[in-house]
Amino acid sequence: MNNNYWRIASIIIIVILIFAYIGKPTVNPPQMPAIDTSISTPKPNVFKTSFMDACNEDGSIEAYCLCTYNYLDARMTIDEMVRASKLIGEGGEFPLLDTAVEYCIDTIYE
Repeated sequence: MNNNYWRIASIIIIVILIFAYIGKPTVNPPQMPAIDTSISTPKPNVFKTSFMDACNEDGSIEAYCLCTYNYLDARMTIDEMVRASKLIGEGGEFPLLDTAVEYCIDTIYE
C-alpha cells in the first residue's frame, strides 16, 4: 500500500504543477487544515485527466485510480488539493489520501 500512497502523492503533485502552469495562485500553509468532507467542487478537466494518466500509466488499474480520484474530488476543493499536493511534496502526511487508498483497495479488490 505504501507504493500506492506515493504513486497517488506523485499524481497530486503533477496536478498541482499543471494547475500552477495555468496561472492559479496557490497557498503554502505549514500544515493541512481540516477538510470539510461535505464539499464537492467542480474541478477543471485537467485535474482528472492528469491524475488518471499518471495513476494508470500502464492501463491496468483504471478502476482503482478512478475510485481514488472520485473519493478525493468529492471531499476537496481545488485549493485543498493544491495545499495537499504541496504538503505531500514537502514530506508531510495527508490522512485523506490514506483513507481514499484504503477505501478503494477494499472496494475494488474485495
